[in-house]
Amino acid sequence: MLNMIYSWYAKKSLKKQLLDFLGEMEKNLEIYYVMDQRQFITGGFIMDTWEKVKDLEILKSQEAIQLYASTLLAFNSAFNENKTFEKWYSSSLEHRTPENAKKLHAFKNDLDQRVKTLEAIIIPAGQSLEKELLKLGFITN
Repeated sequence: MLNMIYSWYAKKSLKKQLLDFLGEMEKNLEIYYVMDQRQFITGGFIMDTWEKVKDLEILKSQEAIQLYASTLLAFNSAFNENKTFEKWYSSSLEHRTPENAKKLHAFKNDLDQRVKTLEAIIIPAGQSLEKELLKLGFITN
């Protein structure tokens, strides 16, 4: 009886984690669409739930999901690096050299190029997760 309760609880916990992760993916797709529509990068992507589920075997075997995570984490890192450099650049007139302006421009161009590839990464990852959720019976068609 106790094993059945543990099994039920584990399944319920897994379902919650995976559905939360799917919700995070949907929010990130929305963030992407806002960036794409505005042609302006307003911030990074949400990766809080990913940090909680990244070690689940069901996700480790999914290439599309692993690509999604590594790409968005790399984007967030590049975004933070850009913002740090931008603050430093703006903090003093001495920092505003032509060389630093070119470097700042290169950071922004890199982020713009990264954004262009994101839809083709986020959507397949979400579809892959949805297929797994269907197999597990956590969602219905």
